[in-house]
Amino acid sequence: MEFEEIDLQVGYLKGMLEFVDGSTLHFIEFVEIYGDLGVERPKYKYHLRSDTGDLITRWDNVPHHRGISSFPHHRHDQNGVYSSEPVDLRSVLDGIVERIDE
Repeated sequence: MEFEEIDLQVGYLKGMLEFVDGSTLHFIEFVEIYGDLGVERPKYKYHLRSDTGDLITRWDNVPHHRGISSFPHHRHDQNGVYSSEPVDLRSVLDGIVERIDE
């Protein structure tokens, strides 16, 4: 994992996690902290790959799928692009743990 502090309220987190089933999660988060108002992630990407390197799922908010109802938030898998609620690293990790435990 890498963390770059841009200033006291802004940072960039980048890393990779490998799971017991051999799948890997590559992720980035650009984070802005607004005191008591909370945290925003103006840019994120979580890319889950199988042990062979194939795409399982990728969540991101790159504004390139304007036809998606949750624009700019969306999810990719082997079959296409879908609407997605905004996600964060914790919610993605929770979903991965559930998938591995099945």
